[in-house]
Amino acid sequence: MINKSAKSLIFVFLFQALLFSQNHDVDKIKKRLEELRGKELSELEEIERIDYEIFLIEREIDGLKAKEKLFSELLKNKEMELKKIKEDFEKEEKKLKEVFSAIYMFKYINPIQIFLSNPKNLTFSDISRIIYLSNLRKDRIHQLNLAYRKVLSKEQELKKASEDYQKTIKSKESKLSVLNLKRKEKKKIIENLRKEKNRYIKILEEIEKSSHKITEKIQEIEPEKYSDNLTSIRERKGLLPWPIKGKIIQRFGLIKNKKYNTVVKNIGIVLSPEEEEVRAIWWGKVIFADYFEGYGNVVIIEHQDRIYSIYGYLGTILVGKGERVKMGQTIAKIGSTGLAEEKALYFEIREGNEPKNPLLWLSNK
Repeated sequence: MINKSAKSLIFVFLFQALLFSQNHDVDKIKKRLEELRGKELSELEEIERIDYEIFLIEREIDGLKAKEKLFSELLKNKEMELKKIKEDFEKEEKKLKEVFSAIYMFKYINPIQIFLSNPKNLTFSDISRIIYLSNLRKDRIHQLNLAYRKVLSKEQELKKASEDYQKTIKSKESKLSVLNLKRKEKKKIIENLRKEKNRYIKILEEIEKSSHKITEKIQEIEPEKYSDNLTSIRERKGLLPWPIKGKIIQRFGLIKNKKYNTVVKNIGIVLSPEEEEVRAIWWGKVIFADYFEGYGNVVIIEHQDRIYSIYGYLGTILVGKGERVKMGQTIAKIGSTGLAEEKALYFEIREGNEPKNPLLWLSNK
């Protein structure tokens, strides 16, 4: 019967195997979270500054549009005033032409000469009146002309001011458009920062959740001394047979975790199999042969001097806990259980609680 201390070691191993690669970077994850929070706060402050600048520009644009509207109304009034002056000008010009026509009939502009040339038809008073009206009309037209020029000048001045305001409004609206675009970009940055932050938070939550789960299992087991009367394996370091023929698809050490898009430390290797049978690498005793979350079906073999070999992602397990196995003995069929997306073998070697690079223990193919 398997002793309780060995059971405790089993769960410790699997706990470390499941979490080591993530726990190894917990401090980095927490540091990255703080950086993300700082960046998020900085971007939020920048958005707040942009929002205030947008508020000021919008208020300025509203003021400019109000003034531009006032200028438009003044322009309409000046246009009406110009129209009235023009109408009066045309009337006076018409009357003046009539007076000039009357004078032209006599071909004189001197009232005495006109009177002497046509005494029967016009009195001297009539002729004087014609001349007076002529001068009056000319003076009236002159005044209207001055008024027209003055109003026209004012109209041009208002048009120029209105055009300047329109240019300023367009400039402000262009700046407003840039600020709104910048604000949109900042919000996108914040959205990405929050996504990344939430991803790291999820990693920490999963680590904590798994930690609690495994800790509860460990606490259920009472420690007890286990037997170590097994054949030595240390002398065969670098010469041990491979558990299966296949290609290494994940190496020991730092690797990129595609799920979380972060670099983590892998404490075992993963093999893509070329055969179906998984074999023990050395003589020993099976201390675990069951399903374990994350690694699917798992077999752990205890060798002498606290050396352990761990086999995961297995299909059918062919040995039972407490069973002694020989080197090269088939212990399981290859599978795709646990986190494996296709048929693969997870393999690990431990010296005590410390994971070791399996490639330093296995023979060169």
